[in-house]
Amino acid sequence: MEKLKYTRVEECCEILDSMRIPITASDRKEGKYPYYGANGIQDYVNDYIFDDELVLLAEDGGNFGSKEKPIAYRVSGKCWVNNHAHVLKPKEEIDVDYLCYSLMFYKVDGMINGATRKKLTQTAMKKMKIPLRNIVEQKKIVQQLNKIIEIREKAKKELNLLDNLIQARFVELFGDAVYNDKKWETDTVKNLCKEIYGGGTPSKAHPEYYKDGDIPWVSAKDMKTDVLKDSQIKINQLGVDNSTARLVPVNSVIMVIRSGILKHTLPVAVNKVPITVNQDLKVFIPGERILTRFLAVQFKMQEKDILSGVRAVTADNIEFNSLKQRRMIVPPIDLQQKYLMFLERIDKSKFVIHKFSILHHPQYKEYNKTKTKYQRIRKNKGEGNHMQTNFDFLVQTDRFKDFAMQAAEAERSIAISPSTAAILSRRALELAVRWVYVHDDALTMPYRDNISSLIHEYSFRKLIQPKLFDMLKYTIKLGNVAVHTNTNVKHDAAVLSLRCVFQFCKWIDYCYGENYINRHYDMSLLPDAGKEKKTQEELENLQKELSGKDQKLEEAIKENEKLREQMTKLRKENETGRSYEVDKDTEAETRRKYIDLDLAEAGWTIGKDCLTEVPVTGMPNSTGKGYADYVLYSNNGKPLAVIEAKRSSVDPMKGSHQAKLYADCLENQYQQRPIIFITNGFEMQIIDDAQDDPQRVVSGIFTKEDLQRMVDQRTSKKPLIHLEIQDKITNRPYQKEAVTVLCESIMNHHRKLLLVQATGSGKTRVSISLVDVLRRHNYVKNILFLADRKALVSQAKKSYNNLLPDLTVCNLLENKEDPESSRMIFSTYPTMLHAIDDTKRKDGKKLFTPAHFDLIIVDESHRSIYKKYQEIFRYFDAVLLGMTATPKEEIGRNTYEIFDLEQNVPTYAYELDEAVKEGYLVDYRTREYKTKIMEEGIHYDQLSEEEKEAFDDEFDDDENVEKDIPNTAVNRWLFNKDTIDLVLINLMREGLKVEGGDKLGKTIIFARNSKHAKAIVERFQKLFPEKGSHFIKQIDYSIKESEHLIEQFEEKDKMPQIAVSVDMLDTGIDVPEILNLVFFKKVRSYAKFCQMIGRGTRLCKDLLGPGMDKEKFLIFDYCNNFEYFRVNPHGKDSGFVETLSEKIFLCKARIARELQDTDYQKDEDFREYRNTLVKELIQAISDLNNESFIVKHHLKYVLRYREQKSWDILETEAMADLKKHIAPIIEAEKENELARRFDYLMYSIELAMLERKNLSKNIGAVVGIAEKLSLMQDSVPQIKEQKYILDKVQTNEFWEKAFILEMDVVREALRDLIQFLPKKTQRIVYTDFADQVIEYQENTPIEMGNRLENYRKKVEFYLKEHQDNMAVRKLRNNQPLQKSDMQELEKILWQELGSKEDYTKEYGDTPVGILVRKITGMDQQAANEAFNEFLNEEKLNADQIRFVRLIVDYISVNGMIEDRRVMMDEPFRSVGSIGQIFENDMDIAMKIMTVIDQIKQNAEVTV
Repeated sequence: MEKLKYTRVEECCEILDSMRIPITASDRKEGKYPYYGANGIQDYVNDYIFDDELVLLAEDGGNFGSKEKPIAYRVSGKCWVNNHAHVLKPKEEIDVDYLCYSLMFYKVDGMINGATRKKLTQTAMKKMKIPLRNIVEQKKIVQQLNKIIEIREKAKKELNLLDNLIQARFVELFGDAVYNDKKWETDTVKNLCKEIYGGGTPSKAHPEYYKDGDIPWVSAKDMKTDVLKDSQIKINQLGVDNSTARLVPVNSVIMVIRSGILKHTLPVAVNKVPITVNQDLKVFIPGERILTRFLAVQFKMQEKDILSGVRAVTADNIEFNSLKQRRMIVPPIDLQQKYLMFLERIDKSKFVIHKFSILHHPQYKEYNKTKTKYQRIRKNKGEGNHMQTNFDFLVQTDRFKDFAMQAAEAERSIAISPSTAAILSRRALELAVRWVYVHDDALTMPYRDNISSLIHEYSFRKLIQPKLFDMLKYTIKLGNVAVHTNTNVKHDAAVLSLRCVFQFCKWIDYCYGENYINRHYDMSLLPDAGKEKKTQEELENLQKELSGKDQKLEEAIKENEKLREQMTKLRKENETGRSYEVDKDTEAETRRKYIDLDLAEAGWTIGKDCLTEVPVTGMPNSTGKGYADYVLYSNNGKPLAVIEAKRSSVDPMKGSHQAKLYADCLENQYQQRPIIFITNGFEMQIIDDAQDDPQRVVSGIFTKEDLQRMVDQRTSKKPLIHLEIQDKITNRPYQKEAVTVLCESIMNHHRKLLLVQATGSGKTRVSISLVDVLRRHNYVKNILFLADRKALVSQAKKSYNNLLPDLTVCNLLENKEDPESSRMIFSTYPTMLHAIDDTKRKDGKKLFTPAHFDLIIVDESHRSIYKKYQEIFRYFDAVLLGMTATPKEEIGRNTYEIFDLEQNVPTYAYELDEAVKEGYLVDYRTREYKTKIMEEGIHYDQLSEEEKEAFDDEFDDDENVEKDIPNTAVNRWLFNKDTIDLVLINLMREGLKVEGGDKLGKTIIFARNSKHAKAIVERFQKLFPEKGSHFIKQIDYSIKESEHLIEQFEEKDKMPQIAVSVDMLDTGIDVPEILNLVFFKKVRSYAKFCQMIGRGTRLCKDLLGPGMDKEKFLIFDYCNNFEYFRVNPHGKDSGFVETLSEKIFLCKARIARELQDTDYQKDEDFREYRNTLVKELIQAISDLNNESFIVKHHLKYVLRYREQKSWDILETEAMADLKKHIAPIIEAEKENELARRFDYLMYSIELAMLERKNLSKNIGAVVGIAEKLSLMQDSVPQIKEQKYILDKVQTNEFWEKAFILEMDVVREALRDLIQFLPKKTQRIVYTDFADQVIEYQENTPIEMGNRLENYRKKVEFYLKEHQDNMAVRKLRNNQPLQKSDMQELEKILWQELGSKEDYTKEYGDTPVGILVRKITGMDQQAANEAFNEFLNEEKLNADQIRFVRLIVDYISVNGMIEDRRVMMDEPFRSVGSIGQIFENDMDIAMKIMTVIDQIKQNAEVTV
């Protein structure tokens, strides 16, 4: 074929631009000649400058880039052209129409310039190229194109006529839509719609929101037809999740409310596929009173009136609130349907017209030729002659053809390979399920349209035959196994999957088919089994190819309401008149569905090392025979395990006796007793009665290697008696005793052990000795050591390496050693959690199987083992050893409960007091200081004049700082040099020394935060420069080389000598040389407090010199820690910390529970809101990965709460399930955390509203956020868009009237704006105000064992520490108490600090107010004010004034005069009795006694 040539415009045309003359509008004189511009006729004038056959090409202001509007057009005859269009006259070899067609939609990308008004310069225009053909070909092409345009124009006219007919029919039936001249019922758009909302734009700064997008994102430029199926731009689910764009349900009305197009028309459409929209569009979801399309038509019928109210601000826009209040006519539904049926007939006519115009397009004809040729080739190859399949009865029915053909293809593909058949069966099922959704209006579309979500949707589960559901799940799971694992799918498994698809297809035929008969699957139609082995890559590619068709399928789905109604009606009739039976779902089929796949995942091959329905003899029945469901065999042919399978609905415990009988028979036959598994597909239990192990739950079927090891251990294990415990590992009596006790517990089949040993007493050595003994006695092969910090993992591995050099070890955090060849694995919890699913063996199989480890050792087991990390222990079937010095007893964090032990009864205990007494740990002494600034803060009035000046210089411009700075600010954001200096100088002067007293011993300073630690180091280097730069170091997570610094600190002769720690050295670090600890931060956790003390308890030989061992260490306490723990022996319960995802999930669930109340269910808005919440909660559960080992542990509950019916009524038991089994495993959303925190704030308000709880704190937080956002609205457009809501929430009226639905509107509007708030940062301040020690005492150690709390001390300590409490402050200031004040005090004394019985035991019937006043005393100034009138009384003599002052002093100390007899004792007696002193002024004496009584009464009586 000859190559096509091109010619430039400048070569084939005369360019007449120089003849153009522009005329301003004011200078034009009206006439008959057209006046042309860039886009056609602009006006008519009375003269002309051209009279020829020309082509005009836009120069500036043209339709550049448009696919519909041309940039070139043809003119003929006399005309005038302005300077916005190039004027081209073709030369003889170019046809003028051919030139015009060639340029009409020319791609000028890269040729035009101009920032605002695009311009095609003459230079660029000259270089434009057109195909150079001979004149005959040119005319032929022009003739064809003219014909197409003629057809299109005719079609356009006919379509316009049909549109006019639509409007005429509307007026005929309903009258004028605006004026309602036929007096139909009317209502506002707002009331007629269930929901109205706008859209959003995913940030263009995140291209990942658009990558491979399959969700239409509709903007004004897509609104060109009245039906929406696609858009120019698409986004993905990530884009939806991270923007205000929402997924719009099918059959919603979409309208453009902001666009320049509103000058001319009002675009309205109905979407036929799920879409999202941008912020220029609004979505209307009609309620029950108005049909979707009828609402859309009404909008168009009111178009002119709506557009008359268009405003132009930044762009033409419709006032949204006015639109919502616009009234629509509401005729009866049957009349609306009648009109819409008329529209359907018009639609068909339009379709025919449109199709006719397309069919005459030459490109379409060319396509048809190619298609026919392709089909002819296929036919010649025999591809059209398919063999008979079980699905042909459906293929012959047009309505079922799509999914039926895929099912038939799946059946034929079994001739290729079972894996291919499994994947294609899953696809066929997916298409069939989608078909049902398309054709039955009883179904509700779930939030996501993947196959798993579709089959779990409540309306679908309710619709289908119950027995079908398990079959659908099996088909899906087998398809997943085929794609995602290396397991070979067996022929029988693939056939079962086909049979499941057949059952579902048969059900579809039963419901919607015309000639239904009850068919049975014909196995004889199956082709011979294929032996082709597909690679994993090939199977994955097949799956991708199939799933890639989903978008086309989604576009092809027709949401025709009329058809859905018809099909639903047909189904209901068929269900009444027909009978349908699922092929009997036997126990064998149940087992194959739920257990075979688990066996395959564990590496067993059915038919080889796993046999089913195994006959056994010796059963206690009439025949003596039985059939074991599954038997797993070793390589030597002996049975390793027997599996008894029950239906999924049956408790697996019910099969335990029968399984034991099968095991007896197999043992008699093979002289080897198999291990017993009992399962119902969800829960699995194991019995190893050959070793008398207790029956227990396990997480899955064990591998052959693991089972063989368990069986071998029966004979290889040596009894744990006469233990040889190596002295080089553990040489202390209590350590040997601990190992012996632990071994005895293991011998007695205890699988959870708790070792409680004082810090420094060698817990790790005991564990090493235990591993050594258990290995030598063949009890363990693989061991796992877990800790919550990298340093502890490294430290433990180092100890094991040194003491057990023959043990192969691997630290998972380092990726240096091979975990597969290592006998002991060291890891942190998070690393292990991921390693379970991710770590593979060299052969590709999972390494960390449920029975891989025989022993798991958990270091510092009082921490981190709660909540999600417990899943590790549930997954592995191993003996569990926990080690801690400080077990916790808190609710939700009880160490004893985790290890199934009685409270305060560990497996073995050796505590600090005992270790010190026996000389294995050293004791300590405390030096407890209180400094003025640490206790009282900084008070401006108490500063020196020089310090006041410094205070003013530092804080005058800081409006957040008051004249009095509380002590809580010290060492948090305010660091006072003199306070730090005081601490450091005391340490250097009083701290214990080494090297003959010349050098401070190793010291840890426990700092409050990193900035505090930094300030300490800087002050030390200023105070003691002679010590060099390495003497003191900051060690915390902000320091990159912190791990190296810890290693240096652990070395006796290396620097640093002082480590300033923030958390990193609080626990788990072994440095025997430590002589000093400085508590420069508050600690309220008893476990942490003991751990910190434990840093100094280790023995250290020759530390102070030859023969001078470490005998004690010193603790400096500047934060009242020891005082606190003397009064509160168990410290403060830290409680459970829920994740943000957990909090949001539970909060939404609690709201849903409240909304199920009858009063709320009567209201449609509340019902709809509850439905939305429930759908979101179910979706969060549906998003959980069933294959994750964490989810598998809770699968029973996950499956239950994926079903809608479980949410219909939420009882207390359901809420407990959600809290325990679902909320903790909900995956965190990836979107902005700040937005999610705001979600939680708003959901908390909604819940508090429903539960009628106090809202003030949370409301204050929302108002504060709104105030801050309002200040930014001029600089952030997104904030300005929400001005209306921001203003509203700052008013009292809003909060007085608003309820939960308004709260959710606020949440939606503001959540994405939180990101714009500036991060709140507290300025760090360094001051240098004089500080001094105001109290000092030296103390002996506090008792560290289990102690009873001293209630009296606790009360006294609390009241003195909390004098700022409102009720306490009132009592100290002699102000009367409110009833609420007294209730608060009673709550503190009777609930928080102890019980009412404790109070009565200590204080009898003393009124609460009297007790508090007696303990706290009365403020001196308040006491003076009470007696002010007497002290200022000029009539009183000196003795009288002195007596009154004694009363004031007594009351300020003791709170009141409870018994007047005290005034007869000292100090009053030395002055005289009140009767003697006021002998001549008894009226004044009586008044004084009245004040004394009133002071007491203020502490007793509430007002």
